[in-house]
Amino acid sequence: MPVQLAKENNKFVFSHVKEGKRAADLEDALQWLNDAGLIKKTELVVTPELPLSGFTDKTYFKVYFSDIGLLRAKSKVSPETIINETELYRRYKGAFTENYVLTELISRGKEPYFWRSGNTAEVDFLYEQNGNIIPVEVKAADNTQAKSYKQYCKKYTPAKGIKLSQKNIGENLCESTPTFSIPLYLAWNIDAY
Repeated sequence: MPVQLAKENNKFVFSHVKEGKRAADLEDALQWLNDAGLIKKTELVVTPELPLSGFTDKTYFKVYFSDIGLLRAKSKVSPETIINETELYRRYKGAFTENYVLTELISRGKEPYFWRSGNTAEVDFLYEQNGNIIPVEVKAADNTQAKSYKQYCKKYTPAKGIKLSQKNIGENLCESTPTFSIPLYLAWNIDAY
């Protein structure tokens, strides 16, 4: 899983688990890990409509660890590497950050999905709240420019959206969508926005 999370397109690919293996060979094991609470699958939503669960592509999903500590241990990344944010850690930092936000969303009772428009755009997470679909963009640094998020807002005009990053609290418009910028450390308080 750590290898799959590190890829730019981090769709889960069964043949990357073990050469020559297919979904039929490994899906029971993956389901067992999910049922045991060790991993969490997020499914692709092509058309963001309510209920999100009715518009998923169950064959296209990402797999995250249910705990960020498990990801760190399985990745064999030292705590010092994370704390010091070394240059060689830059790409993988995004995978850690996404996994962290996923666990925070789940702890708040959210059922996260993700959206992708072909190979051109992706919003990290979507969830339902009070009859609305909330897009969530995750950035590991303080650069919150997100072309994919902007494309999603332009196409679907959500009632609100959220960007989680190292930036401070703020609110602005993305297209016509009120977008709340929330520091990563406040992901646990996402419902306040």
